[in-house]
Amino acid sequence: MVNRRFAFSAFGALILGLSLTGSTHGSTALHTNTLTFGGPVRLPGVTLPAGTYLFERVELTNPDVIVVRSHDRSKKYFLGYTRRIERPVGLRADRLVTLGEAARGDIPAVEAWYPLGERMGHAFIYGSR
Repeated sequence: MVNRRFAFSAFGALILGLSLTGSTHGSTALHTNTLTFGGPVRLPGVTLPAGTYLFERVELTNPDVIVVRSHDRSKKYFLGYTRRIERPVGLRADRLVTLGEAARGDIPAVEAWYPLGERMGHAFIYGSR
């Protein structure tokens, strides 16, 4: 009797925990960070003007699917696959993105997003240049 009660309690706690961690602002996002850029930046296939954006990991079964939305969730700018990448040694824990080098006057590309508090990040995949 005690084992069955424990099993049901553990299962209920697991389901509650999954529903809490799997839901962010009514979405199925597993991790969300708000990022503000002072100038335009590029992602594969899109240029983001200066502003605030939500970077989200959206799938439990494939954590490399990332969506980038406006801060109010009214517009989706990017939805695509990324490649898992380890946070570079020495990169500050509060640094959430790395930008590629750009020639003067060119718009820098976001190379990778490192979700806050995580060791692994997501490198954006750009086509041949």
